[in-house]
Amino acid sequence: RVKMERRMKMKTHPVVWFGLVFLGLALAALGLAPAASAQGLAKWKTGIVEVKADSAFEYIAVEKGYYRELGVDAELVPIRGGVNIVKALLAGHVDAIEMGPGPSLVAIEKGAKIKVVGAALTGMPHVLYVRKEINSVRDLVGRVVITSSVGALPYELVTGLLDKHGIGLDKVRFLAGAEEADRVRSVIAGRADVAASSIEFKPLIAQHPDVKVLLSFAREFPNWVRMTVIASEKNIQERPEVVTKVLTAHAKGIRYALAHRDETVALMAKLARRQHAQEVDWLYDFFVENQLLEPNLYVSPEAVNFLQQLNVKTKRQSRVLPLDQVATWEFQKKAVATLGEYRR
Repeated sequence: RVKMERRMKMKTHPVVWFGLVFLGLALAALGLAPAASAQGLAKWKTGIVEVKADSAFEYIAVEKGYYRELGVDAELVPIRGGVNIVKALLAGHVDAIEMGPGPSLVAIEKGAKIKVVGAALTGMPHVLYVRKEINSVRDLVGRVVITSSVGALPYELVTGLLDKHGIGLDKVRFLAGAEEADRVRSVIAGRADVAASSIEFKPLIAQHPDVKVLLSFAREFPNWVRMTVIASEKNIQERPEVVTKVLTAHAKGIRYALAHRDETVALMAKLARRQHAQEVDWLYDFFVENQLLEPNLYVSPEAVNFLQQLNVKTKRQSRVLPLDQVATWEFQKKAVATLGEYRR
């Protein structure tokens, strides 16, 4: 008992406390302080699409610890299929999702309590991979189009393209169930004739003269936003400060990626499971040179309404909803106010 009392006195002695505080300050000054405990961090999960090289622009903020710096324990959760990602958000399995907004806009019209809150990857890097004998959009008639799932981005891109060129959806046959690289491989193998996928997979067709890129969706649809951050209204209303921190960290990550090419390329190679950074460095340059990244997380009202109008044309929405029902710029503005506006 006496020994125990002595130990307690030593633990509470002012000199001991002063020493511990001094040590903590010294470690912090040297950048060697231990990581913050997860107990004091706000939990946050964002559902994302298939992980590939350009996912580095989402993961970079996690890798650099920007979420934790702002008091958020953030986790990126890959989910197969665009429609499944929306379902995960509606079920409360994730707090937000990052994907093309088309399926979410459809869900909002049906009563889903979710909203677009920002966008970090606004430009469209997707192209249309086709068999060599297809030389125009009209040549798609009667062809097999492989996609991930009905309603997901690849499906939306092709249906939008067909609508733009006056071709009915019944004029092609959709084959669902393949992710990005697998869609291109299916065209190479002749199991399908057409696939909408990221330009990231262009090297796959380099040794296959029977497959080519027919067109760029960025040129066909300059107002098409590739990915938006969509949050549940429950988080928007009950945890607005966390939503702001999440967007702030994401924007900070995009800005870091733009300023640190080599580090970002290395992360791209890691995520894509490539042995050499040279295999993906051209993709980084493509994103930067074509300004596909949005370091202010801004998505224009015109772009949101364009996607709604496209949904109406393809009969997925019955009408264009008011902007304040489908999106809010409140948190994007707060993030920019914290970081300062990024000027190219």
